[in-house]
Amino acid sequence: MMCLDQHGCRFLQKELEDNDLSKRDIIFNEVIPHIADLMSDPFGNYLCQKLIEKCTTAQRYLTSD
Repeated sequence: MMCLDQHGCRFLQKELEDNDLSKRDIIFNEVIPHIADLMSDPFGNYLCQKLIEKCTTAQRYLTSD
């Protein structure tokens, strides 16, 4: 739900900008089951774009590192 809110989405994007790998992995694991819905949401879409920039190649392909 946080991804669908302007302030929550900005907070999560800021967390991704910190380049903390553990935060990135937590956000990725929580968001990925809802990625299709988020991509069509005005705020969620920004988070999806940021997550794609920050995730690993394995995460992009949904394989293990």
